[in-house]
Amino acid sequence: MKIKIRLSVLSAALAVILAPARATTIDPSNYDYSMTISPAPGKITTTLSNFPLLVRLSSARQQSFNPSDCGTNGADLRFALADGTLLSHEIDTWSTTGESAVWVNVPSLAADTEIKVYWGVKDSSLAPAVNAADAWPDFVAVYHLGEGDVTAYDSSGNGYTAVNAKAVTAGSDPKVGGCASIHDMFVTTPAVTYLTASTAAKPLADRSRVTFSGWVAVDSFNTANQNYAQNSRVEIARKFDVGQRGKGGFSCRYFADNNYGGSANPLFGIFMDHSGSGATVNWNTTAPQSN
Repeated sequence: MKIKIRLSVLSAALAVILAPARATTIDPSNYDYSMTISPAPGKITTTLSNFPLLVRLSSARQQSFNPSDCGTNGADLRFALADGTLLSHEIDTWSTTGESAVWVNVPSLAADTEIKVYWGVKDSSLAPAVNAADAWPDFVAVYHLGEGDVTAYDSSGNGYTAVNAKAVTAGSDPKVGGCASIHDMFVTTPAVTYLTASTAAKPLADRSRVTFSGWVAVDSFNTANQNYAQNSRVEIARKFDVGQRGKGGFSCRYFADNNYGGSANPLFGIFMDHSGSGATVNWNTTAPQSN
């Protein structure tokens, strides 16, 4: 399987109101190059908050962009709103010859939002600092899996690093950036607190308001168990409640054609053990799904 996963929480357990910090701004005169980008027509129909916008950069897509004009691995790349307000970003993958994938957090994204891109810094000491984790302020965990390794690093900054018990290799033909080819589940390292604990980096207080998203390409199905024949599942960060194998986690599952859920059609679903005691909640599609 090749997969990229993100888990976000839509409601916080505790809200603290602080005076707004003064925004960092870009000095355009400190850069040799810049361009303006905006959402594709018709793609944004409502205003989105703290939205991680995927920006694909290449000389083929943007005639004014040449990656060779950027610093090493895009280190001098910066994004800002039209008024110069600096935006947080994370470089998913960087390519000097092909396409680079960058996630940019836009505090308020609308159809007419314009974003300025700057590169070719003249004085690096004047370039405002950016923290990649700040691109994911509302997310519990973000796994790009581009490392193609048994260790999956959490880009959210919450520290939910996960390790796979079996071999993991780099995948091919990803939807975005890099991806991994995996055959088992990733388990968060022992040092990570259960996601529902109050001491967790970002506690999940309301599991009914959690979203789980990712891109998955299924290469093969498990046919060993006839009750669940033709099934494939991906399990990430198994530390939902008690952290035990087979309990307290969530998984992304695919069923090819085995009457699972009373349907003889392909199904996609999220399986969640929410108590760690065997009590489960299944959110499955009821309409046929393509693999």
